Amino acid sequence: MAFLNEGAAAHNARKPANPAGQAAELSAAPMALVDRGPTGFEIDWLNPALAELAKSNCLSNAALVERMLTAAQKPGQRLRLDDAEWRVGVRRAGERRGEVERLFVEAFLVVAGDPIDTCRASLDAVDPTTGLATRAWFDAELPHRFDRRGNRPFALLFIDADDFKSVNDTLGHVAGDRYLRIIADRIADSVRDGDTVARFGGDEFVVLLDSIATREAAAVTVERIGHAVAQPIDGEGDNDGRSFGVSVGVALSNEGHATAEAMLTAADRDMYSRKGAS
Repeated sequence: MAFLNEGAAAHNARKPANPAGQAAELSAAPMALVDRGPTGFEIDWLNPALAELAKSNCLSNAALVERMLTAAQKPGQRLRLDDAEWRVGVRRAGERRGEVERLFVEAFLVVAGDPIDTCRASLDAVDPTTGLATRAWFDAELPHRFDRRGNRPFALLFIDADDFKSVNDTLGHVAGDRYLRIIADRIADSVRDGDTVARFGGDEFVVLLDSIATREAAAVTVERIGHAVAQPIDGEGDNDGRSFGVSVGVALSNEGHATAEAMLTAADRDMYSRKGAS
């Protein structure tokens, strides 16, 4: 998951069990286990070093792994992030299952760069209230994903927190920001590793679901988000037990949208149609 706050583990949702051993978990070298097929790849496991490298370079885990795999295709080619250079190694990590191969990907630092966290230094990248990616980051990322949709299908969720305005009106913006952070954390904890959540504005969020090609597959995450957000929130005084609903619109990259903007509009319209039907 991308750009999450500390409680939500930056760029990640629920972290998969570690099949690579404790040494790999603790290694300073970024590592990941991926299942790669003809239409893309899925991350099965990654270590904290890879998640931290992705976060510091304003990348999702999936985007960093994709760059690592690309760099490993040509002998001698290095992965360049800011002014640092990494040598990437890829090896088979199990038997091939049909068209899917399991790969162990690892990066080794060759030339050290600026240690400053360039992502956190960019005020346009991280929303200060929720710790999620901002709309500015999302607006730059969506066209990039859309251009690659032929090889990497994805789903876009447009999420609105139902009746959230009443919180600010009755309890004030301090309480509203607190609830907004909780909702953001619950959305982030409901998606898979490699998916990305951003705050679109106000009480609206967007999610990029990697390697999703059907509405049935997207519906699994939609249901998980709705269930998580609906749980009562422990608070203080009159805030105890408050819960929220969400309306979620879905658009798929393979549904024939002419542009990334058209895909976003489709998800927005789908969200409002569901809100009106509820």
